[in-house]
Parts: sequence; C-alpha cells; structure tokens
Amino acid sequence: MESITLTEKELFRLKIVQRVVDGDLRYAGASHELNLSCRQVMRLAKHLRRKGPAAFASPKRGHPPNNRLPADVRERILELVHARYHDFGPTLLAEKLAERHDICVSRETLRQLLIY
Repeated sequence: MESITLTEKELFRLKIVQRVVDGDLRYAGASHELNLSCRQVMRLAKHLRRKGPAAFASPKRGHPPNNRLPADVRERILELVHARYHDFGPTLLAEKLAERHDICVSRETLRQLLIY
C-alpha cells in the first residue's frame, strides 16, 4: 500500500470534503469553511470519489521548480564570484555579470547563491 503525505492545509481540505461525500455536510457549508465556491467543492468531491485521498496531495511535491537556475549557470556564476568578484555585493555583481559575461540573473538570486 502506498503512503500519502499531506500538508496541514491539504489534510483540512480532505476532512471537510470527506464530510461532504459522507453526507454530513452540504456543499454550501463546505464552501464557506474552505473559502471556495460550491462548484470548486463539487470538483474536489468528485476527485475524492475517483482518486481517494491521493487527489489532495500536490503533484508538484518532490519535483524541482520550473524557474530553477540551471546547474551549469550556477557553477559558472560561483566560479566567477570566487575568481574575480569575491568582495562584490549582489546588486553590483548582477550588473557586472550582465555587462561583462552576458549572464542576466536577478540580484535576489545572486544573494541566495552567495549565502550557500
């Protein structure tokens, strides 16, 4: 049997929608508790009936984000930082990388890279 990991929010939604499926709660009451429309609660109930509790687990969990910086670009940036720009802050570093090396990365991304 496969184990399912749910967050607190997902577990709360599951319990409310399970009450709807069991007949203990109406769609309107569930939509008020979940702050969703009745139609959304109907959709969640349909998913629960078809897939069971696994329908409430996020399918993106465990996968890398779509906007993640490629590993080769990260390595290139870190090499440049250690070799030439070790005393630069993230804002100036972002400007120099864009100007001299054609690497356009936000200063916040650079700040996160420099922390690790």
